[in-house]
Amino acid sequence: MGVDDDLAAPVTVDDKPQPGAAPQSLKRQIGRSFGWALVGQFAQRGAVFASTLVLARILDQDDFGTYSIAVTITGFLLAVNDLGMAHAIARHRDDDSISELAGTASSIAFSSSVLLYLAAFFAAPALVGLFDPPSGSHAVGVVRLATLAVVIDGLIAANAGVITRALQERVRTQSELAGTAAALIVNFSVALAGGGPWGLAAAQVSGSAVTATLLMVRSPVRVRMSWNPDRARSLIRFGAPLIGAGAMGQLILNTDYIIVNRYLGTAVAGAYFLAFNISNWPMTLISYSMRRTAVAGFARLQGDPVAVQRAFVSASTLLITATLPMAMLIAQLAPEVLTTAYGERWVTGATALRFLAGVSVLRLFYGLCIELLAALGRSATIFVVQVAWLVSLVIGMWWGAIHHGLVGVGVAQLAVALVVAMPMLLWRLQSLGIRPAQLLPRLLRPALGGVALFAAVHVVRITLDAAVARLLVGGTIGVLAYALVVLPGTPALAQARRLVRARRAVVTS
Repeated sequence: MGVDDDLAAPVTVDDKPQPGAAPQSLKRQIGRSFGWALVGQFAQRGAVFASTLVLARILDQDDFGTYSIAVTITGFLLAVNDLGMAHAIARHRDDDSISELAGTASSIAFSSSVLLYLAAFFAAPALVGLFDPPSGSHAVGVVRLATLAVVIDGLIAANAGVITRALQERVRTQSELAGTAAALIVNFSVALAGGGPWGLAAAQVSGSAVTATLLMVRSPVRVRMSWNPDRARSLIRFGAPLIGAGAMGQLILNTDYIIVNRYLGTAVAGAYFLAFNISNWPMTLISYSMRRTAVAGFARLQGDPVAVQRAFVSASTLLITATLPMAMLIAQLAPEVLTTAYGERWVTGATALRFLAGVSVLRLFYGLCIELLAALGRSATIFVVQVAWLVSLVIGMWWGAIHHGLVGVGVAQLAVALVVAMPMLLWRLQSLGIRPAQLLPRLLRPALGGVALFAAVHVVRITLDAAVARLLVGGTIGVLAYALVVLPGTPALAQARRLVRARRAVVTS
């Protein structure tokens, strides 16, 4: 969740928590789980990034633009696919009934995923038509192939929930790394054979299949499909608001692909697709790790509101402090990142990348808020925020794309997140006793570090001409400037110093 003074106290003999503090055993479990999840995300994202560097030189912009259509549709379906069953299992507190609950949840999730895939299969031409792809595009077939991942996701939803509940991210990480390896093999094999976007879709499905197989084999609870009407009703009552929240979240996340494809063309959408992925590096590295531990961690603290508030503030501080320098570097060095990584032909996306990098940090905080509300059984409270965000976003991006191209799309996303979504979200958090006054003082030092980073990188950019030199030198100096301002005041560094002093005392004695 995060390291703070009140969360880093020495372990007591009986391990009993003080009021407003989490049990030490739970903190250790969450820390190990988050660590494994973070390592897994770094490994997966690193592998995907490295492969994209090569694929960007094999495939063209239209290939990535076509695949972006499949990604958008698949992502939306996955958000509503399991009817919130994985979340419901993750927050379930009764160990004795978990097997029965998981069996019913598995039946619900798999049945809904099959029905959803069939609907998507037959509706694929109409769905693709929303993006207005060029004639002769393979988008319909690619969508039908990529959305097979929906069925796989429904099959393992209960297993995933059990693993999240047990904080066994080591199992999930190892399974996903195996799936990533399988996906890369398929991707390059099809791409080198001239398969274009088909390789990207086939890789997504094959990787999901390998991961799903390993998760089912290694699940801490053997999940067998069953049916209990009472359990089913309670599961659906909990999951129904999450369906709406998930659908709205995906619309917020992916409406830009529809607008960019429709109004700016598939080739521009391909460049935007890569730019968006780069802007999401901070979010994807941290948020997936966070989501897989936050629900279980918050759920176990739900009987102690003070502990929940402290854990949320600590987690928010850690996440923003860790991701802010990455986002700022990406924003300032956007042309250099795209040129160095993918080549000159992809630099079109730099205009949007500057703004999208800032949006990624806001979405990360937003995601943590969703996990908190879901863990506490208040999943319906975020719906109003999402509706306001989506409506404002669609209007802003539509106007921006027509009048200012990719720059307008990027500006609209950042403006709506800052002016509409964040104020409303902070207002909703006050119902849990979490006020901006608790969080903002913690963010003062990261904000000052961001100013130092910006100044350092700006000096490098006006001094050096080569893109690679700007990227390497600017990135290094920028991170050092940020660290010099931020690290001296972090609780984590203070705790590390205490541990070093204690160890020295033991050695000298």
